[in-house]
Amino acid sequence: MEKPKKLSLKPEIPAPVTVEDDDEELKQLEEQLRVNLDADYFKWKDEQEEQEAAEEKRKIRRLSEQDQEPDREDIRMTILVCDDDKEIVDAIEIYLIQEGYQVVKAYDGEQALEMLRTKKIDLMVIDVMMPKLDGIRATFQARKTSSIPIIILSAKTEDADKILGLNVGADDYVTKPFNPLELVARVKSQLRRYTTLSSTPSGDAVYEAGGLVINDELKKLR
Repeated sequence: MEKPKKLSLKPEIPAPVTVEDDDEELKQLEEQLRVNLDADYFKWKDEQEEQEAAEEKRKIRRLSEQDQEPDREDIRMTILVCDDDKEIVDAIEIYLIQEGYQVVKAYDGEQALEMLRTKKIDLMVIDVMMPKLDGIRATFQARKTSSIPIIILSAKTEDADKILGLNVGADDYVTKPFNPLELVARVKSQLRRYTTLSSTPSGDAVYEAGGLVINDELKKLR
């Protein structure tokens, strides 16, 4: 017969919790909390950056569409650029194309007049000092048959040269060296005036006297 076990009347005392144990547990909790917060923060930050990047792309697309869309009054207009310096012609062409214009190029006065005869030109930019036929004579000849705006582009800066160019029929006179953006602004200004007044001479611009007919707009007498 087994002997009965003696019952201990002493309560079991749990192992004491030390300060070091509390510190370690707190550190673990803090570390876990930090990991969770960091994960949430970086997720939020990534979402914000994605939204900002998408918004920036939309802004760039809108600006690009605005830059590529020319003014309705300027759309598909053709500009004749005439200069014996091909680099200047090419540079002007780049700026005009960016504004939505078509560009026709010539390198002397005779070529410019031929372009005016064979193509629909809305405005001409022409240099003065060129071979074969200079810009002054070419402008004078062009005014006999055309009322399109003409901008003279010249290295001659004397007042007498400007007055001569304007008197033979030019609408504007730009001296070299020039700012391409200013030239484009002058092109736009002349075309606004030209399209507003219309290229067709009005009846008020034609006068008759003693058998003579004077077209004031074309500066033509017949």
